[in-house]
Amino acid sequence: MKILVLLTILISFNANALVWMEKHREFDKFGRQYASIFITENIDESDVVEFKKILDVVKRENLHIKYDSIILKKNLGGSVWSAMEIGVMIRKNDLSTWIPKDEYCMSACVHILVAGVCRMAEGDIYIHRRIHSTKEEKERTRKETIAIRKWETTYFRAMDVDPILEWKIHGNPHWNGRFLSETEKLDLGFYGVIEDTEENRLNFVANNKGVDKRDLMNELSNKYDSMNREPNFIVRFLSILFPYKFRDSFRSKYPSCTEQLFLDK
Repeated sequence: MKILVLLTILISFNANALVWMEKHREFDKFGRQYASIFITENIDESDVVEFKKILDVVKRENLHIKYDSIILKKNLGGSVWSAMEIGVMIRKNDLSTWIPKDEYCMSACVHILVAGVCRMAEGDIYIHRRIHSTKEEKERTRKETIAIRKWETTYFRAMDVDPILEWKIHGNPHWNGRFLSETEKLDLGFYGVIEDTEENRLNFVANNKGVDKRDLMNELSNKYDSMNREPNFIVRFLSILFPYKFRDSFRSKYPSCTEQLFLDK
């Protein structure tokens, strides 16, 4: 990571911004410069403005977003409304979302994650029932809760995420949130491409490259198999002695969003 930072030029529209872009000293095959976009820490209205500015720069300078994904790291959540506004921009621009390994996406951050046309949740996802900042009377709080639940339901449906995610979020008391398991993340589609985008990309690549769709899918299946070979005897033995150190040896790995969307073709 330190090497990557040394090889990049940091561009910040706001010295204290929690949304920022890094331009890299590398270019794709079309000559477009690579740039990474990060969303970190707390999410608020200023991040919505910042994110829009960055997307405008990407379009104006014809940059190539590295990994074809918005990177979520050390994200503590924040405003659900702001997270959904950012999510709408992500989906409108057909971008993916990625939580790198050993990073985390908490609370309202999940509303940004689900917006990706491909979601890659290698890091941790923490969910909890939200609380409201107002100190008004009970009826005001009830109206706010109903309103945001209504918007949230509509948003999740538009982002092609299973309604069970909403139930999981609101089934937890605020004081007792939890991390989603690997099985839950897989069931919610957080390791792959949403269905209609996958079909559209398959058809596009097959028609433009003159290849069979089944060959494209077999290529991904073979990639998945090569990434998930059975650990050898030594690794299995060491995992008994040092389970934490070797935990990733038994964790399923998945092709990147770039590969699953065939953007490397």
